[in-house]
Amino acid sequence: MKKIIYSALFIFGLLNGYAQCWEKISARNGQSVSIKEDGSLWTWGYNPEGQLADGTTTNRNSPTLVAGNFDWKEITTGYNHMLGIKLDGSLWAWGSNSSGQLGNDGFTGVHTPIQIGTATNWAKVAGGAYHSLAIKTDGTLWAWGSNYAGELGDGTLVIKNHPIQIGTSTNWVSISAGQQTSFGIKADGTLWAWGSADYGQLGTLGNTTFPTQVGTDTNWTLVNAGYHHTVGIRTDGTLWTWGWNLHGQLGNNTNDDSYEPIQIGTGQWLNANAGGYHTAAIKSDGTLWTWGSNSLGQLGIGSATITSKLIPTQVGAGRNWVDIQLSYAHTLALNSNKNLFAFGYNDDGRLGLGDNQIRRSPAEVICTQLGSNDFTNNEGLVLYPNPTKHYLNVKASPNVVFVKGQIFDVTGKAVSVSVNGFEGIDIQTLQNGIYFLQITTIAETHQLKFVKI
Repeated sequence: MKKIIYSALFIFGLLNGYAQCWEKISARNGQSVSIKEDGSLWTWGYNPEGQLADGTTTNRNSPTLVAGNFDWKEITTGYNHMLGIKLDGSLWAWGSNSSGQLGNDGFTGVHTPIQIGTATNWAKVAGGAYHSLAIKTDGTLWAWGSNYAGELGDGTLVIKNHPIQIGTSTNWVSISAGQQTSFGIKADGTLWAWGSADYGQLGTLGNTTFPTQVGTDTNWTLVNAGYHHTVGIRTDGTLWTWGWNLHGQLGNNTNDDSYEPIQIGTGQWLNANAGGYHTAAIKSDGTLWTWGSNSLGQLGIGSATITSKLIPTQVGAGRNWVDIQLSYAHTLALNSNKNLFAFGYNDDGRLGLGDNQIRRSPAEVICTQLGSNDFTNNEGLVLYPNPTKHYLNVKASPNVVFVKGQIFDVTGKAVSVSVNGFEGIDIQTLQNGIYFLQITTIAETHQLKFVKI
């Protein structure tokens, strides 16, 4: 029986080594962020305000692990700040705090995640340019940060540096935050907006400092706010855009702004996102379409094309796209195999490809492995049980002689756990996460990955 278990672990390690692992993505300004399948959080790109959460202000051109537990559930990014929700429902924030957008009762930025309040019933979060929105599990709506145009929705123009409840409704199900705009969808399918309407981005509304219904339709399922334009999807799968259109980002074959939602294209649409000067959407057949400005390759339609597209244009021939996230000049796209692709502007490494070169076609962001995923090696060493909660053992052939051992975390830091042999390694004091057991024998040194749960 043990032989079967070891073989299964070995096969699992090999399969996991070749599989991609990106789960959720977000992008804004020059930074990108993703949660992997294991709950770990990774950031890359622009970092002047510490928004990458690595404790520095250094730009990163490849995904960098955010230290801490592997328990992230939701993630969003604002202009220079990020927010996330963990599996326990707690809310966390980091980066710039110039307008109180972190919600921690202050205005000083932080370079690593800090918990906001003590509530553990946060369900969704959205980052705007300098403000933040969130929904709790009870359906209530909360906002904080900049309020220059009434984007918080509390009826004032006063900055708030901690979450405040907006109204008394308990049926909010979806939110999106833009430059100085906010949007929400209620459980009855109605669409609501507040903040600045200078370019028509609030739809049928003018400037408003509290949530106001957009039209009378009750069939909205998705809304996403860009820089000065907005995209939405209705229950019948139709796609709608409104607002600023200088670069053709509305997709209606003109450059004219629209102060009300207009239907774009035909067919059934599943997902859509608005960037700074471009827009992207995914059809029900899994195809990806982009339009608007392409000056920096953010449409992903090829190296020879730099002009704007005024109507939706298909990106490649793929039919398994599931999510799309847009910044001002770069794009992230995730497929059903959990492969992540990036294209567009890249001077600050925001594409996560290990360099700073523009990409005009989708390029894959490799799901960085923390080390060998194999649970065996040339000398036949096998870790078990793995994952484990209390003790770790190493199965070794009788002729393999232990010399020394050490455990390291994912940053390469040695942890204070005694490794005096192949069996009974006590790891109960370790926090949950991924670690490496380095074993030195007479013949060679091995590094094997294990998961503490």
